[in-house]
Amino acid sequence: MNKIAGLCGTFNQNPGDDLLIETRTTVGSAVDFGNSWKTDPDGDDAPVVPHPCETYPERNATATANCSALLTSPFNVCASQVDPVTGGYIDDCRYDVCGCGVDPTVCLCQAIEAYVADCASYGVIIIWLSDDRYQQCDSPCASAPCFNGGTCSNSGTSFSCSCPVGYSGDRCEIQVSPTPSTTDPTVSTTPNTTDPTVSTTPNITDPTVSTTSNITDPTVSTTPSTTNPTVSTTPSTTDPTVSTTPSTTDPTVSTTPTTPVLPCGSNPCMNGGNCSDNGTSFSCSCPVGYTAQLCDDINECSQANICHAQATCNNTQGSYVCTCNTGYTGNGTICSDIDECSQANMCHADATCTNTPGSYLCTCNTGYTGNGTYCVGQ
Repeated sequence: MNKIAGLCGTFNQNPGDDLLIETRTTVGSAVDFGNSWKTDPDGDDAPVVPHPCETYPERNATATANCSALLTSPFNVCASQVDPVTGGYIDDCRYDVCGCGVDPTVCLCQAIEAYVADCASYGVIIIWLSDDRYQQCDSPCASAPCFNGGTCSNSGTSFSCSCPVGYSGDRCEIQVSPTPSTTDPTVSTTPNTTDPTVSTTPNITDPTVSTTSNITDPTVSTTPSTTNPTVSTTPSTTDPTVSTTPSTTDPTVSTTPTTPVLPCGSNPCMNGGNCSDNGTSFSCSCPVGYTAQLCDDINECSQANICHAQATCNNTQGSYVCTCNTGYTGNGTICSDIDECSQANMCHADATCTNTPGSYLCTCNTGYTGNGTYCVGQ
């Protein structure tokens, strides 16, 4: 911590100096910051993106009012630890709510959750979901979990998605290919009874034609043809070269249905999760550290008291890391104050060292003046 600068920020929990350029001064916008670090001075500058509240001015008043609630109860109990103004939480909230393309409520809930999670990392637990103003944030559908235009319905502590045509899955994340028809509309299996040249009635006036099937001649088929309208459905017993068995060798007609696309075919389970088909849906068996829906990474740092109050939580893929803050020592789940005054030469020889939580104070002794690390006699 506090050992890096530049494009990575300073990582000192002070967002005010994140936009630090090479001259060791800060600039006012991310665009200016990015342009200052161009490797090619003659390259194009990054385009200026207008603030969403300027693009959609009709949303500005509502966004400002809702986001400024971070300055009031129940959130103001954390202001001394995490300032929502200097920390950029209110500005970020306004940006997200004005630019929210789904439902502004969703973006507002997510912005508040981010602030509450950071407060929890400092040991400040905010009870806010019981407030009537934020009950909509205490529902599974608040995070807009349904994809591709699916409609979310709350089901107790869970949710269900109603998917539009062409999509399926627990979250409408699977695009389904329609099953092609196996019936060729250009092929008729009904005998043509309207063609006057075709007779389906045995000719009983011609004594040379027998209406009785010849069952002694194995070369004659007595199965009527239902596919060729020019062939009589009366078995012919006189012409052994005519078969009345329908042809099944027409390459233009397919009777084999297309295999439907299975939900697991798109590999919806992430991060090594195992997918199991459940008819038109699927389920994911996830490794430790990932959620049960699609095996998304669990942000353990959003949970209260995951690290010590004097530690910083860093989410990682499938896990998290707790690191004690400057001035403290430990494994992150237990942090103890470092007594800097027990170390040699922390203050001037003519100064007194006083240990403080996470730091220390050097004060010149009586008869001396200075800043404590350097003292001279008066």
